[in-house]
Amino acid sequence: QMPFEITLQCGMELAPDEQRIRSIRHNFDKGNYAKVVWLVAPLVGRGLEEKRIFQLGWMDVGGKISFLVKQLQLLRFMSEPEAAEYMERRLLLPRDRKREAWERLAE
Repeated sequence: QMPFEITLQCGMELAPDEQRIRSIRHNFDKGNYAKVVWLVAPLVGRGLEEKRIFQLGWMDVGGKISFLVKQLQLLRFMSEPEAAEYMERRLLLPRDRKREAWERLAE
């Protein structure tokens, strides 16, 4: 099992800034930083170029970190040997740190 979130949007008007800011705070508190970036982008600038630069900057750094955290959260569903192999071969993490240390980092 792997949890995931899907957001569908169809012809909705843009949320007012106050509502958007409440949603940003809520998602930030939940640790859903990708959603925060998606919600912040329209506030950054009204031009498509500013939004694109902002979102690409996030994907370059925050997106990679977010992906790693999600992968580390999967460790709790694996046996010790599976987790060790997954961390070393798939995530390219050093074996000198214990699984629990990586799981704490993901929290």
